Amino acid sequence: MIYSLSGTIVAKKETWAVIEANGIGFRVSLAGRDSATLPLVGATARVFCITAVKKDGIELYGFTEERDLEMCELLMTIGGVGPKTAQGIVGTVGTDTLVAAIEQKKSAALAEFPGIGKKKADRIVLELHDKIKKMDVGESVEFHEGDKDIKAALKHLGYRQRDIDEALKAMSSETRGTEDRLKAALKLISGHKQ
Repeated sequence: MIYSLSGTIVAKKETWAVIEANGIGFRVSLAGRDSATLPLVGATARVFCITAVKKDGIELYGFTEERDLEMCELLMTIGGVGPKTAQGIVGTVGTDTLVAAIEQKKSAALAEFPGIGKKKADRIVLELHDKIKKMDVGESVEFHEGDKDIKAALKHLGYRQRDIDEALKAMSSETRGTEDRLKAALKLISGHKQ
């Protein structure tokens, strides 16, 4: 099993990157936030990996943060949730938001992800609710169902995923409603105080 790779990024696309370590190029699948936060070609990077052995080869699913890898591994303990689906969820909303959704038992929000229906979302909440309490997630965040739409809108406007995530995390928990949260996120990203 490959736990992490450190090396030079020799190629990068939206959903994958090739990291060369000791003369060997490893193609690593990336999702959302990880693809956006990985440095440009020529830079040195470290990614944490899930190694998936399939009948047609080995696939590496990469994460720029170790805690995202841990969350993905937790999701994969649920029957029917493979590495690609788990990476897609974690890469889209991030570990903090996902933990908040599970803690607050918001299975309907999880059911919106490709490969996750209502039954599987209910199982994720039920089976992981106690397990995530053992994870070191730092500050507890409040889950807002409209944040997925806010992230998509800000991404479409050209903002970096890292800036979007930081703005949503820094936002006051009293800011409610998708429109108000979008306005607050724009102010935070552009450097104004909420």
